[in-house]
Amino acid sequence: MIASVELRIRVAGTCDHGPKYPGEKRTECDHIVECDWGDIAHPQPNPSTGEVGPLMLASPSVEGLIDYPVRFPLMDSYASASRDGHRLFFHLEHHGDHWTWELFDAHWADGAGPDDLLIGRWPD
Repeated sequence: MIASVELRIRVAGTCDHGPKYPGEKRTECDHIVECDWGDIAHPQPNPSTGEVGPLMLASPSVEGLIDYPVRFPLMDSYASASRDGHRLFFHLEHHGDHWTWELFDAHWADGAGPDDLLIGRWPD
């Protein structure tokens, strides 16, 4: 049983988000959420834009979708949740495609950020 998955922010490229002089060019950087399972490329899946991956982030309130599934008209998607014993799953449907993630407790490595967070992973 997994106790809690550690989440980290990795910076790719040179990060210089500090104050700049007028006209001085900023460098490009990406802030990537990662864990031991890999990069979380699409923390908030959006199938209408093709942003769906094997890892995602969710709030524990997603459990409410067990009894009250939700339709997202703007994305033309349908979200629900289910339980199998102690295991919690998040389901997303979009134009006939279907994705399922098993949800696990997660926490930020530096202790900052929300402390009530779940990470979803496609079941093996």
